[in-house]
Amino acid sequence: GKLDEDMKGFVTEYNKEYTYATMDQLTKELTEYFENLKLLKATLHHYMAGLWELSFKKANLEPIERNSPAKIQARVDWIEKWYSTEMDYMTNCVFIDETAFHVNLR
Repeated sequence: GKLDEDMKGFVTEYNKEYTYATMDQLTKELTEYFENLKLLKATLHHYMAGLWELSFKKANLEPIERNSPAKIQARVDWIEKWYSTEMDYMTNCVFIDETAFHVNLR
């Protein structure tokens, strides 16, 4: 279905008040406020993307085992191995944080 003007107004006001709300939260609030509303999240997504020229991306969360004791110990072992070499990290190495690249290149 389509959003009527009252629903569009609700979406705008809700987003002003709850700037960090998720699509799921907004969909839930909208369907609770307007009784008997059958709304696909895709309809709301399409409306918001067109209205504010937004793009929506699903966050990729890191797996829990990323910070498991075994993984942490493996990192410690790797650092200790390279630390014991003759390499002078202060003059011979460049370390690049890949996070900015992943964010900006997508």
